[in-house]
Amino acid sequence: MGSLLEQTLIEVVLTFTLVLARVGGMITTAPLFSSVEIPMTIRGALAASLTLLLMPLQWGSLAGAPAITLQYVIMLVGEVL
Repeated sequence: MGSLLEQTLIEVVLTFTLVLARVGGMITTAPLFSSVEIPMTIRGALAASLTLLLMPLQWGSLAGAPAITLQYVIMLVGEVL
């Protein structure tokens, strides 16, 4: 088992990727942002920026490290859908 700092960092990264998956899915499917005229880099930057803005709201509910990778993949797919 790692240190408390290492465990917290893992939880923050996992939570960040879950929030990014949800925001990225929203940006990809939203009618305003899914237009072909908006470059993918702009959509990606917008998704990352919104995720950074929303992360402080998630500090109280950080995702714990799943026991197996398959659990994390299932959570990630659930957020995208």
